[in-house]
Amino acid sequence: MPDDNFSSMRQSIIDGAPDTAAGLAQQAVSSGIAPIDAINLGYVPGMHAVGEQFARGQMYLPDMMASAEAMRAAMAVLDPELKKLGAERPMAGVVVLGTTKGDIHEIGKILVGMLLTAHGFSVHDLGVDVAGETFAAQARELHADIVGVSAQPHHHYAQSEKCRRSTGESRPALTGENYGWRCPRHAALGGRDRRRRLRQRCHERGRSSSPVDGREDPEGSRGACMRPKLQLLDKALIERILEEAFQLIEDPGVRVAPYVVDLLRAAGITVKDGVAHIPEALARRLLDLAPRGFCLYDRSGKPAVRYGGDDVHFDPGSSCLNILDPETQQARPALSADLVRLVQVAEMLPQFAAQSTAMVCNDVPPEIGDWYRLLLVLWYSEKPVVTGAFSASSLHTLLELLAIESGGREALRRHPRAVFDVCPSPPLNWSEFASQNLVDLARAGVPAEIVSMPLAGATAPVTLAGSVVQHAAECISGITIHQLAQPGAPIVWGGAPAIFDMRTGKTPMGAIETAMLDVACAEVGKHLGLPTHAYMVTGDGRVIDAQVGMESGMSTVLGALAGINMISGAGMLDFLACHSIEKLVIDAEAIASAQRLIEGVAARSASLAVAMFAQTGLSGDFLKLKETRSLFRKEQHFPSAVIDRGLASTNGTTPDILQRAHQRVEELLSAYERHPLPPEREQELIAFAQREAKASGLEALPGILRPEYTHN
Repeated sequence: MPDDNFSSMRQSIIDGAPDTAAGLAQQAVSSGIAPIDAINLGYVPGMHAVGEQFARGQMYLPDMMASAEAMRAAMAVLDPELKKLGAERPMAGVVVLGTTKGDIHEIGKILVGMLLTAHGFSVHDLGVDVAGETFAAQARELHADIVGVSAQPHHHYAQSEKCRRSTGESRPALTGENYGWRCPRHAALGGRDRRRRLRQRCHERGRSSSPVDGREDPEGSRGACMRPKLQLLDKALIERILEEAFQLIEDPGVRVAPYVVDLLRAAGITVKDGVAHIPEALARRLLDLAPRGFCLYDRSGKPAVRYGGDDVHFDPGSSCLNILDPETQQARPALSADLVRLVQVAEMLPQFAAQSTAMVCNDVPPEIGDWYRLLLVLWYSEKPVVTGAFSASSLHTLLELLAIESGGREALRRHPRAVFDVCPSPPLNWSEFASQNLVDLARAGVPAEIVSMPLAGATAPVTLAGSVVQHAAECISGITIHQLAQPGAPIVWGGAPAIFDMRTGKTPMGAIETAMLDVACAEVGKHLGLPTHAYMVTGDGRVIDAQVGMESGMSTVLGALAGINMISGAGMLDFLACHSIEKLVIDAEAIASAQRLIEGVAARSASLAVAMFAQTGLSGDFLKLKETRSLFRKEQHFPSAVIDRGLASTNGTTPDILQRAHQRVEELLSAYERHPLPPEREQELIAFAQREAKASGLEALPGILRPEYTHN
């Protein structure tokens, strides 16, 4: 038989296709091929591949069960042929397997038998509900080298110990006390309590990431999937919040910069001594002009992020001064190379729909820091970007970079690649550069994201509801300025509110009250039908520990349940002062779990359970069902190896989460590949960057390798 037919046998095991495996075995017999060759050259390699893929997290238990059934189907054809010829496979040993008396579960037993068969053992499966006497008799008759007993925990002592008792020797053996026999070599107990040790002995190590798709509602199913939601404010309270917010923007009013005074006065707004008094009726009309949704686009021009409704996206936190050094675990000033590493890791993580200008590059002059961070992100990422300018003058440089990368100003307007954070100063103050940014972004057609930052008890009312009122007033006044500059321009109701810790004087971003503020502020924006944003997924500790994990995970789930469109902050700790790439990959796992949560519980078939019970009865063999194999990837999220699900490392050690996260970072960086821009755009981008950098005394471009652009 040609090698490609042996390959087909191997593939039939990997595919878990019993009919195909049996058919190929019959073809081998009919063509006169020795059954032992079909087994050793076709089917056994398939079983080896299955084991290897399972260890790498590329195959799952239902797949292995299907592969086991395929192997059984092939052996049912080939074993009789071997006996006819008086031949037999060279065996590594004889194994007797069974599930103990009173227990009908056999999933683990089947998998163990499959793997042992593939590795050259003669496996005799006694089935389920097997008495100790039967184990002993079969082991004696077959001269078994190994006896494997599977049992649930509550059966271990009542039944399994009848099969295995201590004989005073260092290795376990089956008892001969009642049965007149003793296992000459090994006995093993299986079940949930034994699986961890078995995995450690086999040095299994899994890593998987399966896309989660819980949205389908099959035709004919009853009961649509309900998306779980979190709501802190009722309609009456939201209306009270808005009523007071409209009062505030008129009296006492909002402090504004000279840059927008003429714009406001032209609309009939009274501006006196730098304070604008905005009428409610006008503000409401301008709110109605703001788009209810818009998209950010990736480098190729495809929509990648949708602001609006209950769509939820995440991006790393931005503008950190420091990074947590992975070697010393101490904060230090961030450099361009650190930002590059973070961008490359975030590019590889599907949990992040967008990038951010995450860190201040302390190795470039401060006056070019805004645009230089964006340059690095555009150079190494194809995802949309959440960015911002800390001065009015730098905004135009950032927009020029984006226009070059997009192919022109009009292309940038049609398919915006970035959204710009714009921050009012609490309370109720739109500074010169913030006011100008709102106007210039609106006229450029590039989305603006208001990041209002009331500090409850310090720069905002101490009550959560009072701070939400201030947040609403700052957002409404900002939208008023923005829409007067360009009606219909895209803008986001966003923020980074926090409480003021009265003990320490700090702003705990990981506090539950801060998360409540985020959710409540977003609810007000949603009530108005506007796109939303918040700063969450952060922790306040200085190192990656249980506190940081608890705070970040808690707010991740709350933000997702609240349906906030863009949630920034992943990777950040120490009150937003420090970034950690290791924390970023840990946060990605929390984000994936939150994304699974908001997909809810779906009815995926006409029958929820009855049809499956009709196939299994009371045996509990659901792992064997086709439905299990076809649906488990949609029902379950499989985390990466950052999350400890009991899989031991290859060297027998159990690394802590920081070590696992660091390893994940290195794996992602090794797998990252940069996708260049079209040559003419790269040339223009680098020429622009070199010209601007030289004007500030910077000769090289830190973070961009010279070979990447010398061809220009």
